Order: sequence, then C-alpha cells, then structure tokens
Amino acid sequence: MLGHAATEILPRFGFAASDIDDVVRVPQRIKNVNYRVRAEGADWVLKRYDSPQAAARLEFAHQLEQGLAERGFPVAQLRCATDGRTLVSDETGTYSLHSWVDGRQISIDQRDETLRAHPEVISELAAALGRFHRLSSAMDLPEVTHRHPEELLRMPSRALRSSPGRRPRVSRELRLRLRPRKSEFDHWLLEHLPAIHSHAERLATTPISDRIDADDIVASHHDINWENLIFDDRFHLRALLDFDNATRVHRDLDVGLAAAVLVGPDPERLTTFLATYTAAAEHPVERAVVEIAIQLKCARSVIWSIDAYLGDRVADESMLATWCRHMYAGLDEVANVRHRALTLACLLTPVMSASETVGAALTL
Repeated sequence: MLGHAATEILPRFGFAASDIDDVVRVPQRIKNVNYRVRAEGADWVLKRYDSPQAAARLEFAHQLEQGLAERGFPVAQLRCATDGRTLVSDETGTYSLHSWVDGRQISIDQRDETLRAHPEVISELAAALGRFHRLSSAMDLPEVTHRHPEELLRMPSRALRSSPGRRPRVSRELRLRLRPRKSEFDHWLLEHLPAIHSHAERLATTPISDRIDADDIVASHHDINWENLIFDDRFHLRALLDFDNATRVHRDLDVGLAAAVLVGPDPERLTTFLATYTAAAEHPVERAVVEIAIQLKCARSVIWSIDAYLGDRVADESMLATWCRHMYAGLDEVANVRHRALTLACLLTPVMSASETVGAALTL
C-alpha cells in the first residue's frame, strides 16, 4: 500500500517521484487510515477513506476548510490534485492530502490539569469557536441536511435499542457478560451501562424545540476534541484538524457539543467559555440548551465508543477507556444538575403542568 501511495496517489496531487522521500503509515486507532508523507521538503498527511460515499460527504467539509483557511482561521491546508479537486479516488479508496502541522497535543485525561495551569486556554478555544461560526456564516457552502434537535436527543436511546453488526440481535450487556476473559474496562462498562441507558432515555424525552431558534443553524466541525487541536509551546492554538464529520447543527447544540470535551462539566469553566464565545461570535447562546447538548455529546460518544470496542475497531483500549470514563463523568454530572433543577421546580411549582415545570427547570 505504501508503494501504491507513492507511485499512484501522490503523483495525482502533483508530486514527482523524485520529490517523495518517505511514506509512513500513522498508527491507527479507530477511524480511517492515515499516512505521513515527506515530499518537496515538507510533511503531509495522506488520508484514505474506504467508504464509497466519502467524496460526496467530504465536499462540504473541504469547502469549509478552504474557506476558513482563506480567512485566516488556523487549519491544516488542503492540497488540491492536478485536476483542481481535493480528493483522488481509485480502486483502493478515496484520498485527501493536508499539510502536517507541528505542535503539541494533549489527551482528555490531561485536560483538567492543563486548564488549571493555563486557564487562558478556555477563552482562546471559545473565541476560536465563535470566530469559526462567524466566518463560516458568510461562506457559500454546499447544502447539507441537518437533524431536528429533538431527533438528535433521541439518537442515544435509539442506538442503545439496536445492536449494530449482529444478527440475531444480541444486547451489549450480554456480549460483555459472555466474554471469557473480561478486562477492567469490560467490568466498568457492565457497571455503568444501566445508568447510560437511564441518561439516554431522559435525553429522549427532553423538550427543547421552544428553546432554540429554528433558523440559527451553523456550520459545525462536529468532532472538536483534544486530538484534533494542535498548540504551540505556550498553548496557543495552531490548528483545528480533521473536518471529516463537518455538517450543520443548531448553534446552541454545537456550542454544547464542543464544550463537553473542551471544558467538561465544570460550571465556572463553562461560564467563561460561553461568555467568551458570545463575544467572539457576536451572538448569544442559551446555557440550558448548551448543557443538554453536553449530555448529548457525552452519551452519544460513550455509546459509539462501546460499539467500536465490541466491533473490534479499536487499536488502543486504554485510550478508549479513558475517553469513556471522562465522557461518562461529564454526562452524569451535568445530567444530575439538570435533574436536581427539575426536582426543585416540581417542589416549588406544584400546580404547574408537566411542560411548564420542565420549562421552569430549564431556566434555573
């Protein structure tokens, strides 16, 4: 495959054979296969997509990336092929090529320590997200469908009722219990799956349509996490990477999806994040909806991670276990805060209707 990349794929991106010094496969974790390329005296990332729908799905993502780069937002530059397109396809897959961005990265288990040592990172990332939304709102991007907010909230519950990749249907719990040699992560999953089910069911019945501006839909990276952020030695943002999941989402939800990973459930950090975002985006957000979106991100991410793990699509179990524990902690803490608010609203307003009570809880 490395020889194929050097002889067949990279020349279609304009590299002469004599310009290519090295092609090395990057260790794979869960997603698509990547290669680090040394050519023309610079480093590049060659990404391979096996899905036949990749070209259509990535049109929006690549136009968004290019538009942000043109406006000075920090991303990894896309290199166009000799035909002017950003994708090259053959019988082995579909490929894109980005410039390699040097710098430092952290993992989610380093987040809290990093933010304590560098609290200014919270404001910098919030400002970057606000600028992202403000710049992309002026772009002429391809149309992509977006899901209704309450449909998004039902997705974790629906996912838990399904059993992807297995016929006949076998529950996640049973598949874990049938494992002959259970790891520590297996035991953790078995202990917490009932609570994950409860959180997912609660999300599925949370009404938010009346709290969201139906027309306030923004371009979304849709996968902002610490592995997709490159910093310099002083923790200034150098690049936001990996736009492969880019789509459109309601603004308040997108802010929550990002905050779930970047600041977690800490209320003071979230207050700082939202205030800075509002100033940079020049647009307010509804904190109650952001907190619901944090729960959505955490629940969806844990469920997706479990399915990847059970489907043997994970190369680094330790990394995944750490991710799931942090996502679950965020889900549990924010959900319990909202649940206590709802309980308090019920105690204070016994004559309210059910919908009025939920609305009162959302304002607390």
